[in-house]
Amino acid sequence: MPPKAAIRQREAVIAWVDELLRPNERVLVVLPFAGTPPRSRAQGKVREGIYQTNRRYRPLVATDRRLFVLDAGRTPYPAGVLATFPLESVTFVDVTPRWLGQQRVRLDLPGDGVVPFDVGRHELDDVARLRELLGAS
Repeated sequence: MPPKAAIRQREAVIAWVDELLRPNERVLVVLPFAGTPPRSRAQGKVREGIYQTNRRYRPLVATDRRLFVLDAGRTPYPAGVLATFPLESVTFVDVTPRWLGQQRVRLDLPGDGVVPFDVGRHELDDVARLRELLGAS
């Protein structure tokens, strides 16, 4: 069972997308502490978009129709919706284990390419649901 703080964070993330949901659209997956690792600076600093040269929290919410990527900056508290993608346009590339029970999930997002998201050990059930939702084997 996740800690109470994780449950509160999950509810805060759902609240951000709740008013954006279309009629009969249901939230299926919530990754409230998802974040992107720092991007390589080999090609210069990237300060805009989902995958930047600095580590950023990017909570993910998947409904039965869309994937929301939230903007949370350097804290896990959502500050708005950064991007939305139709589910059929997103590809689940892979998931690899990290340290202390974390996982790195790589998604191929339209216009952004393959983006890594690090998720915590309390989000593993949601990672499995996301993988199933996006049709990964």
